Amino acid sequence: METAADPFPSDDAAMAHAVALAERGRGAVEPNPCVGAVLTTADRRPISDGRHERYGGPHAEPNALQAAGERARGATLFVTLEPCSHHGKTPPCADAVIAAGVARVVIGTEDPAPHVSGGGIAKLRAAGIEVKVGVSEEACRTLAAPFFKWLATRRPWVTAKWAMTLDGKTAATSGDSKWISSVQSRALVHRWRGESGAVVVGAGTLRADDPHLAPRCRDFGLSAAPRVPWRVIVGSTGTLPPNCRLSRTPEDGPVLVTVLEGAADSPLPDHAERLILPPAPHDPRQVDVLALLDELAARDVYRVFLEGGGTTAGSWFDQGQIDEVRAFVAPKLLGGAAATTPLDGRGFPTVDAAPALSGLRAEPVGDDLLLTALTSVGESPGTCWFDAAREAGQRSAQH
Repeated sequence: METAADPFPSDDAAMAHAVALAERGRGAVEPNPCVGAVLTTADRRPISDGRHERYGGPHAEPNALQAAGERARGATLFVTLEPCSHHGKTPPCADAVIAAGVARVVIGTEDPAPHVSGGGIAKLRAAGIEVKVGVSEEACRTLAAPFFKWLATRRPWVTAKWAMTLDGKTAATSGDSKWISSVQSRALVHRWRGESGAVVVGAGTLRADDPHLAPRCRDFGLSAAPRVPWRVIVGSTGTLPPNCRLSRTPEDGPVLVTVLEGAADSPLPDHAERLILPPAPHDPRQVDVLALLDELAARDVYRVFLEGGGTTAGSWFDQGQIDEVRAFVAPKLLGGAAATTPLDGRGFPTVDAAPALSGLRAEPVGDDLLLTALTSVGESPGTCWFDAAREAGQRSAQH
């Protein structure tokens, strides 16, 4: 938190702090959205902050208000998402803001959920509080995009991750890939696994790498993972070698193995489940990803972490089911025409036909460069999902 002598230079700067706070809730707050809140004086000097820390626990606004105490009276509240106005697992946040005597509320984005959808804003204004909506709106909507997608589709958010060399290779021609990325990058991967409800790889990666797929956060000096994800193998035959790490580590989380309709049964360990799926619409050798996402949603999975390899990631890309890409680029060159790349599948016939990614961010991680982008159509993916969630809510209200 900034000191009292160091005010935020703008409303956007205060909201950026709230967004950064909110991101720390990933994996712990779902199916709720990640939300952050900052309380300041009228001239934007920080008083306190808070975030939604866990599902069923207090929301961001009450946490910030409790930390401020009497200093909340007459203060300005910055919050990434419209305060709720209904009774759920916790009392309405709008009521708490009013009771605390906050004078001004700055909101990043309206909440399109049918039980909120402007109700919190209306309640605050009816109480005489000055309300400003739409500060850093796209950043706040991008933060809440996984929640908006869930409202719109009841399917989890899919993040694809890969590590590649500067010439775009994910493994050498021999198949060796340990390690392309830095230890700092690998630590991030384990944190992301622990924020996810499912970690997914293909059967080819299972055979080549014998992955563990569980978040080993403590091995990298990180705090404990908020979730124990499903470890998912996407393949057509539904086999799991008895001596592989997934078979030998029941204590590290359940395993889900997909199989195409009509395939023969094969034995699985007690902690593994076989999931029969239809084939993909355009490739009978691959599973239908939408059907898999529906099955994962039924298992309370809200975030999917797709770790590849190229065949599986390419199939998900071809089926339009990757929402976000996180790519580590290492300062190495491998070469080799037969060396693997991140995405196989059909691909696009021309460069013009390829979808343009949105919200590209680049940041150094160890010796690597981490590139993050969203795949949603349009220049404002957060707003695209916001609109989809609102439309879904309106359709639901009509029925």
